[in-house]
Amino acid sequence: MATPITPRSGDGRTMEVSPGTQLSKNQMAAALGCAGESIVITDKTGVVQYVNPSFTRLTDFTAAEVLGHKPGLWRSTRHTADFYADLWNCITSGKVWQGEVTNVKRDRSTYEALLTIAPIFDEQAAIQGYVSTISEISSYKKLQKELRQAYEDLQRESAARSRNLAYISHDIRTPLNGLMGLVTILADKVQAAEHQELLATMKRAGQNILALVDNILDDSQIDADRLQLDAVDFDLCDSLHDVQQLLSARAAAAHSVIRVEVPDLVPRISGDANRVSRILQNLVGNATKFTENGEIRLRLEIAEESTDSVLLRLIVSDNGIGIEEEAQKRIFEQFSQANSSICRRFGGSGLGLTITKKLVELMQGDISVWSQPGQGARFTVNLPFKKARTMSESIKEQDGSSKALPFPGIKALVCDDDELNQKILARLLAKYGVEAETASNGREGLDLLIGKPFHIVFIDLQMPILDGEQMARLVRESSDLRVAQTPLVAVTGAAHYFQERALADTSFSDYIVKPISPQLVLQSLQRAFSAK
Repeated sequence: MATPITPRSGDGRTMEVSPGTQLSKNQMAAALGCAGESIVITDKTGVVQYVNPSFTRLTDFTAAEVLGHKPGLWRSTRHTADFYADLWNCITSGKVWQGEVTNVKRDRSTYEALLTIAPIFDEQAAIQGYVSTISEISSYKKLQKELRQAYEDLQRESAARSRNLAYISHDIRTPLNGLMGLVTILADKVQAAEHQELLATMKRAGQNILALVDNILDDSQIDADRLQLDAVDFDLCDSLHDVQQLLSARAAAAHSVIRVEVPDLVPRISGDANRVSRILQNLVGNATKFTENGEIRLRLEIAEESTDSVLLRLIVSDNGIGIEEEAQKRIFEQFSQANSSICRRFGGSGLGLTITKKLVELMQGDISVWSQPGQGARFTVNLPFKKARTMSESIKEQDGSSKALPFPGIKALVCDDDELNQKILARLLAKYGVEAETASNGREGLDLLIGKPFHIVFIDLQMPILDGEQMARLVRESSDLRVAQTPLVAVTGAAHYFQERALADTSFSDYIVKPISPQLVLQSLQRAFSAK
């Protein structure tokens, strides 16, 4: 009497049937014949003993053409001899093998398949043969390839969009840098109150343009999942007062006032100071737009505090026109305003609250709004921060005064193809005792740096002949250590270039973003020299 053959997996588990049940040959054949997947059974030497109808439909081989032969009939040349040797060693050791293979049909056309081969054991645990299932996955592989291609296309489009935004940002920020730089210089020289007021108006207009550009760029970077937050130590109370000072003239034009309320003791925090300020500017700017003959309150509260972290609550409230309940549901949607008449009357892009919400959520915080028509609105933002490690107060320049630490004897090289921007940066450096020379392109700058010693080099990224990145790379590759170790500060209108990569992955020591302010220049000098 023949010993029954029991299909069993490599870990010893058998295919169970009811106790005492014996499946007849016809029952087994019917079960295998109805299977949707291709099934092949071989003896222990690999000679085919059985194929089901699904196999013949898939491959166009007839049963007569494959019975008594080995699976080499439908093997393709895609796989090496070592591949099949490893497969054979696996199954002859009693293990199950599974993987993707490329097979051929009767007409030698190829198809992709998921192949599983399991040993068949007898009651003495000896291998009697093998059973294979072949699942055709060509359609799946084709779809996978198309999806991968679509993803790569999207990545390329996203990268192209980022490059275009970088160019647009540079093209806007470069002339804006010249304009605001001139305003800053003139403000130090002009005494007449009327002229000071005109300059202040020009500065606010430039800051409004800059805020709009920043909102558009950040919105695009967040949507493309490319925006990275900075982490610097700062005093949030200073940020609140800076925003108050920045927007007070706008509020005064509407016969309103901005009031700031802060607790007595607020810890210094570590976070993205620029984007926290952007959140505040958007919210307070929005409040000033819709409040006439009223009051805007900017309040800071400590919601929670531990040894090394703090949850801060920012509340911006006004007694302006308010927001209808239905409009509150879409207030954070892109390019959305309460109604079309709001846009006609008050202006605005409808982007400020959208980017505010995105930035808050990117910082792991939350934002909410309460309002009643005619009673004003209140926006509440909760933001978690790590406490700053440094306890000393930051050095700030106020109204162009000389409170900042000077850097006498420092020699700087300014490389920029825009002559106006050269002069402005050189003048700002001179405020802190730094003597500057200029170059109009990367090649000229490199020659100057090789020819004479400079303590620091400011490099515009987009220059003719040799751009900023190329110049910086050549500086770092110099065999002259004096040249190679010079601090290099990128001056750029495309901040996201450095937000998308670690500074250590570039050839630069630091970067500042146009339009350049005295405070940005001071901070860059402090980072380069104060610790030395």
